[in-house]
Amino acid sequence: MPSSAPTRDRALFSPLTWLAMASLVCAITTEELLGYQLFSWGNEALSSYLLLLASQAVFAGVLLALGPRIKSLLQRKTLLIALMVIALLGAVIAVAGGAEGAAALFALGFVLLSLASFLLKVINLEILAELPPRTLGLVVFAAVLIQSACAPIFTLSSTLSWMLAGITAVAGVGCAAGAERLHWQQAEQDPAPGTTSFQRPFSPSASVLVGVGIICVGVSFLNPLAFYPSISPTAFVSFTFLTHFAAALLFGLVVLFGRGTSYATAFRSVDTLVLVGFFLMALLGVSALAPRAVCTIAFSLFEFVTFLALADLASYSRTNHLRLFGGYYLLMRLCSLLGIALNADDVILASFGLPISLFGSLLSVACVIASIWLLTEPHLNRFFWGNPADEIGRASQGRLASPQELNSVQGPAEQDDALALEPQGSRRALEELIAESVTRLAEDHGLTPREREVFSLMAQGRSSTFISEELFVSTNTVRKHIAHVYEKLGVHSKQELLTLVQQESSKNS
Repeated sequence: MPSSAPTRDRALFSPLTWLAMASLVCAITTEELLGYQLFSWGNEALSSYLLLLASQAVFAGVLLALGPRIKSLLQRKTLLIALMVIALLGAVIAVAGGAEGAAALFALGFVLLSLASFLLKVINLEILAELPPRTLGLVVFAAVLIQSACAPIFTLSSTLSWMLAGITAVAGVGCAAGAERLHWQQAEQDPAPGTTSFQRPFSPSASVLVGVGIICVGVSFLNPLAFYPSISPTAFVSFTFLTHFAAALLFGLVVLFGRGTSYATAFRSVDTLVLVGFFLMALLGVSALAPRAVCTIAFSLFEFVTFLALADLASYSRTNHLRLFGGYYLLMRLCSLLGIALNADDVILASFGLPISLFGSLLSVACVIASIWLLTEPHLNRFFWGNPADEIGRASQGRLASPQELNSVQGPAEQDDALALEPQGSRRALEELIAESVTRLAEDHGLTPREREVFSLMAQGRSSTFISEELFVSTNTVRKHIAHVYEKLGVHSKQELLTLVQQESSKNS
């Protein structure tokens, strides 16, 4: 059993974990309070939502351009204090602008609160990226579950809601500051923790980015249904609670069963909900609750999954985290703006009385293509973990791959998880080193012969689908073997398993 396992178990109940969870609850609550205020504005709701998306797209662009400089500022108390002031000031200005009927003043307060909410989520991502993978998923799941139970606060008056948004943002920043402080204290006490992950540059995969972008456009195309004024504010609170709770439960299934292998199932689940939303909207109309409920669940689940995936990606990427976050939010906000723009202009077929719109039809087809051809398990595995065997080989030689080396390595198209192309001698030596490490770990932890076979293929970066075909067994059987391997090795995800092989390879070399 690796020595890091007890530390990893205690991480679930550490003060750092609780502070990170509290801060994330505050961040999500602040954003939901802003969203509910948009709903209460009736005809102006959609235009205000566009203002929110546009302002956060600008913030994300700044983060993408100035990530390294801003990162040093995040560790300073003055910036955190300034963020608290911005949140409270935005709430006060929004309340004053609404009371005086000053649209410009109100918009300023709204943008300031949007900035506070955006930066708070970014700070949370930075903290979550430092947690062990299993703890990370459980923290995010617990946070969204707790927040879904906070729907009654939406029944407050507009003035109280704005002030609560500012206070919640301040509380979130305070919890985040405490979590950051604990993290740095732990890092000083344990400068070489046992949960070291692969550290590699982030090289974006065009297929995955396009696939996620298409689904985001589809989700955003349906999202304006939430602003359709057909139910009372009180009914909307109940509606919000039920849909968010359902999305949280679906997300829990992703955390418990989806991570550690791939996010393909999670994105396909979102894609399925989007397609069901398109169908129900065409069948029942935009005013019916059924399509609105499905669309809200899809939108929430999509945000939860991409948020978790981003924190997971940042946890072992050498690329500046803030640039990763900025690029993610910029892509999401631009795709959201595109989806809403298509929704607003979608009148080409409406005049002919057809049951579904042109853009809706095209997006339905695009989402199916994205799910089947772009967001596949091999593509997502390569996107998140790169070429594990190649990384193990470089780590065993005591050096990290340069961006030029990583960019120059391409595997055969028909073998998505194959070893990177290398000189034959080097490749054979690498395979022997991995095999030796796997054999040693299997003997030390009492793996059965079948579990050794599964472990060996996983160490080569193979997916569960590939392993099932290679060993002529069902995918469910492979997953059971993987669960047993995880338990015996004391790891909780594919990333941790590969890290363990990396460490063993370094010892053997």
